Amino acid sequence: MTESQDLKNEVKDNTPAGQDIIHTLRTAQQHQVTLSLIADQKANIIIGFA
Repeated sequence: MTESQDLKNEVKDNTPAGQDIIHTLRTAQQHQVTLSLIADQKANIIIGFA
């Protein structure tokens, strides 16, 4: 079994480790979206002054 298959099985099993993985990925995605929004706002501010 490969590492990715092990990870998929662990997430499917609804184990505490699987839940931790899901939580980590969701949190990382949420932070990425937040950083993207901040970057867009900063760009708009800079464009507004130009």
